[in-house]
Amino acid sequence: FMADVPAVLDGDRAPIGTITPDEAQALIADGTAAGGMAAKLEAGLLAVAQGVRRVRIGDLAALVRGDAGTTLVPHR
Repeated sequence: FMADVPAVLDGDRAPIGTITPDEAQALIADGTAAGGMAAKLEAGLLAVAQGVRRVRIGDLAALVRGDAGTTLVPHR
């Protein structure tokens, strides 16, 4: 998913490299991820629940660099 920020950000506004469904749901529940980012995470959660192995969320750099953005994975 394309975003206007480099990655999903934590409560301190630092980028998160990898996130699990439980962690993503916690960010949504506590309001850290809101608006468009919450919608991206919710869509990513649905994709992972349906068997997609990973979802990347980030800006243009995430399209070309494997270490950019946030990767939502089913578990660690």
